[in-house]
Amino acid sequence: MVKFWVSGFTLFIFLSGKVLSFETKDYEFEISLIHDSPAQKVYLAFENTGYLKNVGTEAGVNSLLVVKKNGTFVVDPGPHRGYIDKIFKTIASKFNIELPPVKWVFNSSAKPEKVMGNYTFLESSPTFISSRKTAAYMERKCKECRDDMIREVNPRELAGSEIVVPNYIVKKNSPLHPEMLDWKAISFSCVKETGDTLLWNENLKILYASEIVFNNSIPSLAKGHTRPWVRGLEFLRALEPTYIIGSGTVASSQDFKSKALELNIKYLNLIYEIAKKDYLLGIFRDSNSLPEGLADFINTPGFDRRHNLNYQKVSREIELEAFNQNVKCPPLSKDFLEKENKQKFDGKLNDIVPLVLDSVSPGIYTFQGNIAEFSSKNRGLISNFSFIEGADCIAVIDTGGSLHAGKSLISAIKKISSKPVCFVINTHVHPDHTGGNKAFAQLNPPPEFIAHKNFTTAYLNRFNTYNKRLLELLGEKNVLEPYTATKEVEKFLQLDLGNRKLTLTAWETAHTNHDLTVFDHTSRTLISGDLLFVKHIPVIDGSLNGWIRVTRQLINFFEKLPNERYVKRIIPGHGPLQDDERGLKNQLNYLVNLKRSVREALRDNISLQEAMKSIDSEPDGVWEASANYSKRNISAAYAELEWED
Repeated sequence: MVKFWVSGFTLFIFLSGKVLSFETKDYEFEISLIHDSPAQKVYLAFENTGYLKNVGTEAGVNSLLVVKKNGTFVVDPGPHRGYIDKIFKTIASKFNIELPPVKWVFNSSAKPEKVMGNYTFLESSPTFISSRKTAAYMERKCKECRDDMIREVNPRELAGSEIVVPNYIVKKNSPLHPEMLDWKAISFSCVKETGDTLLWNENLKILYASEIVFNNSIPSLAKGHTRPWVRGLEFLRALEPTYIIGSGTVASSQDFKSKALELNIKYLNLIYEIAKKDYLLGIFRDSNSLPEGLADFINTPGFDRRHNLNYQKVSREIELEAFNQNVKCPPLSKDFLEKENKQKFDGKLNDIVPLVLDSVSPGIYTFQGNIAEFSSKNRGLISNFSFIEGADCIAVIDTGGSLHAGKSLISAIKKISSKPVCFVINTHVHPDHTGGNKAFAQLNPPPEFIAHKNFTTAYLNRFNTYNKRLLELLGEKNVLEPYTATKEVEKFLQLDLGNRKLTLTAWETAHTNHDLTVFDHTSRTLISGDLLFVKHIPVIDGSLNGWIRVTRQLINFFEKLPNERYVKRIIPGHGPLQDDERGLKNQLNYLVNLKRSVREALRDNISLQEAMKSIDSEPDGVWEASANYSKRNISAAYAELEWED
């Protein structure tokens, strides 16, 4: 027992000492402003105090910060909050600048020292971007990696930090994002198992090379493939970059202008040639046998740590190569890098006739759908959808009920504006509002898809059922596809389209349990989705009581303020635009009358079947499509009100 206590006490002292030593260990950053223009400033941050040496990185994570007018773009934020906070403070102090909120975070690979700091920015609701392979690797490994980071660098906050896996997936070899078309993503996911993606800006000649290029350091082949890696480096050399921000030890910002590419290519070619020759001679070198030709690299940082492991890795690759089992990566092409920086549609729009959109206000366009059920004749154009144009980009609100509807909307947008579609906002899950998402997913780079926090669950629970029904009505297979929003709205979310701000509001359960509205501050237009039905009878898929409360709140938005009304107009989910509260009041009357009638039926012990026959809650001539939905609404109200206290 005494022995156990002493051992435990010794362990406690050891761990306490380790915690204290790592928590008090400082790290400093050198910051260089490598590009300065009205459109964007680019800061390079590197730490060379050896803070991350225990995780195999001679220097810290070499991070890039791109500061634009409407937000900051962070490339590889580092291992934890304190690390990236220190970078921000250093920039603010050195350059006397307050950085705008972080709007985009890019993870070039799944290495924990690059990605664990993602949680730092959750409060500003940025877009987290990576390749699919990086995101998948993080999904599998990040919890384990977090434990490793806690053991090695041990900041207390990491223990309870949230693992933030990117959900905006950049397409291979394409512009990074609709708001950053000048930054191209180069996929090295075949070369590196961690899904490395590089960034290239042709105009600025800046290459963010992640762990594909090791600055003044020996590369690690632990998760890489040698021959494809060399071919990739030769491809990057042909770009003639001015700045190469890779991984590894740096002495000053001048190292990022050095011939790091040449060092990497020379080393990888040499170790491959040596291992190939040894394989043919039947030699396998041990750690004490240094081959000729490596004198230039012996004193390079990382050599002692990595070279022997690299040799073993290359030897294994050559063995697999002899049996034609080696990794074969497709060649890279400069074609996509040289294309014009704009968003493209990957499918075909040739056979699509653009819709005629109504201009509601400068920069706002809307389509009024047919008040009808889905049919092959109307091609799913049975709901309202809109788009809003800012100085920089476009937000689309709902996409119609089919692939055809989505393509028609894209074609119409292209005739009006050349700006990229940055956001697709779904007001709720119903297929007449989401069926066109499939078309917008074919844009390259794709827009961000934004919805209520409950949207994804509701969608995944229903899309198979919806698809079966849409096949019957439209004659089209798989109108809807599995969907994950890149941003979810819990209460409010602000978007900036460039001198045009939108407020997205997530509502309590009303028409559905995932209703979202969009308010355009410039025109004071509210796009309500199906929180407002005009002419088309309201359809209850959520809560009658909740919808009554929300409708009253929306009516209050029309109350006059000292200068002007808060809301000037509402674009409903169905029916014509409203420039006053009359449509909302008609809807409120219907919902209130329905509630009263159902309550009376329950009080009188009238069965649901009898109530459906006897209740008439709709004024004559107000609603269309009532035959399809009146009884359904009575049934939904009955189920909700039956259990009221």
